Amino acid sequence: KGGSQPPSGGPSRSRVDPAYHSGFMAWINFPRAQAIDEAVDTTEWAYDVGHKIAELNWRFIGRRLGVDISDCTRTEAVLRLMEAYDDAGAPRDPRAPPETAVESLIDSAERVGPVK
Repeated sequence: KGGSQPPSGGPSRSRVDPAYHSGFMAWINFPRAQAIDEAVDTTEWAYDVGHKIAELNWRFIGRRLGVDISDCTRTEAVLRLMEAYDDAGAPRDPRAPPETAVESLIDSAERVGPVK
């Protein structure tokens, strides 16, 4: 496994639009991701997104979201996570509550905003 073939089934969409992109990025808890301006091909998008995050971090993301991506390339990891995101109803407010002390601190700082 882990070759260049996408996971079985794969996401049902052929293009990713800006709303899906921002929702997915929030769902995987990658808020620093740059927005996209227009719809792009799913495979191209998965490749681009997949290479913005280290392979080990994709595994952590998959584990946190309950998606087995241990045998995936980065692109395949994104495609599998897209499937899980779609199966979850593509939630638009997907940020899970903080699980660690560091996540709690980050969450608190984001709610407070920058110091003026």
